Amino acid sequence: MVIGADLGTTSTVLLGSLQGAVAKRRLAMAHVLFNLCVDTLAFIALLPLLGLIGKLRIDDPLYALVAFHSLFNLLGLFIFLPFIQQYTRFLERWIKEDEHHIQRYIHNVPVTIPEVALEAVIQETRYLLFLVARLNLRFLRIHPNVLATKTSTEQFELPNSLKSASKLEHYIAIKELEGEIVNYALKIPTQENDNSDNNHNTEQLTQDIDGLIKASRSAIYSAKALKDIDADLESFHVDDNEKLSDYFELLKTSAQSVYKPILSLIVNPHESELIEEELIAIKQASADFHNDYAKKIYKEMSKIHLTSLDLSTLLNVNKEMYTSEKVLVEALEAL
Repeated sequence: MVIGADLGTTSTVLLGSLQGAVAKRRLAMAHVLFNLCVDTLAFIALLPLLGLIGKLRIDDPLYALVAFHSLFNLLGLFIFLPFIQQYTRFLERWIKEDEHHIQRYIHNVPVTIPEVALEAVIQETRYLLFLVARLNLRFLRIHPNVLATKTSTEQFELPNSLKSASKLEHYIAIKELEGEIVNYALKIPTQENDNSDNNHNTEQLTQDIDGLIKASRSAIYSAKALKDIDADLESFHVDDNEKLSDYFELLKTSAQSVYKPILSLIVNPHESELIEEELIAIKQASADFHNDYAKKIYKEMSKIHLTSLDLSTLLNVNKEMYTSEKVLVEALEAL
């Protein structure tokens, strides 16, 4: 009966995990397989285990029952412990991540615990900013290795589904992630009550959630600004006009100087006061360059041999690149 009850408890865990996150399903399956193996061994070794309990001379039937249950579970732990890494890899191969969903944090945390849920939104939003920055580099034809940023963790990597995705598929994926972040954030409970301290915490929580939603939307707007001029950026990349290519290279060089510190602040965040100063400097440097760039185009318009269409396109690309950089910095500020 004890063995059957021990195995029966796994059914509740398994049913509760069916619609859950991958980590939750793996944990439930690990529980089921462990109990199944241990209970099978306990049934096979039932007589020896009962004999061992008898030798312990436990007179109270309840204590004897507890000892029997603890004994075969302890036996299972000793059997599984040497193979824990192989067991983990087996579960990861069997229950795989859904490559169509690129969430990393919010799907593992219930919204019912506001503080934990808020931290999950912060981490997911930071990851979204990383994905946006990587997409923007693709639009600008800048290889990410040029801006290689060291990080102590592996959390900032492209998911497998985006490594071979087109720019449009990448954009659609981050749009979906933004929607999931906003939907999750709006479900975090922020109800007020009569306690003044709790009311203050509720007000702060609401402000934090609003800031994170703003950061997510600003990040997507940054990617959209470059998506809208992708055809122009491609034409600059393949055009044989040397002068036009030179002007485009100026824009790329400036973009590299902007995205390198941005990526560094995304993957290696530090004290908020220092981040604020760095972001102000990045934003100012970006504004100065793009203003000077537009003035340079206007000043040299009569000297450079470009069509009016090329000149207009250059000015528009300059404007959209500045907008993209500006709102991405603002997304980091709101984070």
